[in-house]
Amino acid sequence: MKNISAVLLSTLFLTACGGGGSGDSSGVVEQSATKTFYSYEVQADVDVTHLNQKKYHIDQMNHLSIHYSEKPLYQTEAIRNFLIEDAISTISPPQKADGSYWIGENSSFNDTTLAYQPSNLASSHPLKFTYQLKKIGLSGFYMTDYVKYLLRQAKSTPNVSDATLQHLHRLIDSGNTATFKSDAVCWQKLAVLSNQDYMDFNPNSLSHYSGTVVNQGVWNNIPWKQYEPFIADPTKYATFSYENRDYGAIYHTQNETLVMTADGSLQCDFLNESALNSINKTFDL
Repeated sequence: MKNISAVLLSTLFLTACGGGGSGDSSGVVEQSATKTFYSYEVQADVDVTHLNQKKYHIDQMNHLSIHYSEKPLYQTEAIRNFLIEDAISTISPPQKADGSYWIGENSSFNDTTLAYQPSNLASSHPLKFTYQLKKIGLSGFYMTDYVKYLLRQAKSTPNVSDATLQHLHRLIDSGNTATFKSDAVCWQKLAVLSNQDYMDFNPNSLSHYSGTVVNQGVWNNIPWKQYEPFIADPTKYATFSYENRDYGAIYHTQNETLVMTADGSLQCDFLNESALNSINKTFDL
């Protein structure tokens, strides 16, 4: 059985828009020059009635940064460290003067991909992420459908507070029938590709895990073990020891297809500014 002392959230949180409106799920095909995009993140182990709003921005130096509306916690990008075959993160992503966190370099974003290299991992063979995206036009979709997806995300987040769940339920039950504007857009993540296997971990949280070992090795002179996932939780948990401390981590392979909703509801990882403004004017998330 597993015994994890800290919640490990492995990826960028998926904000999404569910079906039920009159929008066209086939999406928009033209390329976008947008370099700023947004999402919401459910916070675990925090008794709050709001979500953490995140603003992603790629500057002229192709640096990717994130600004959070609340202090980032657990395995969000701002405190996401990495272990690969020849390197380990010794610092977390740097915080800039404006309060945002510099998480990536050599970054690019368009309607089909988000790509970057972690800013806090120095290696002769740099780790690179490529998120395969699908652009979706949101015109006509109900904003309550979006909140329904946030609720599904919250329910799947370990240790989410009852206050957060109750708040999302109240928004859904409010009877609001507002829809997104014609220029509202979101992007759905289809898969996460990397150029090598890697682990991510929260440097501030120690974790102990016991179970059936299915893989083990030594990376950068650091011994690690990966454990058999449970049916109800397919996460590939791992542990490693570094500088006399035991860390819990999540093991990632080079090609990870993301889980789609069984009912065919639309899913969105990122929002454009129009979609974000519509949501903020309609709901207090």
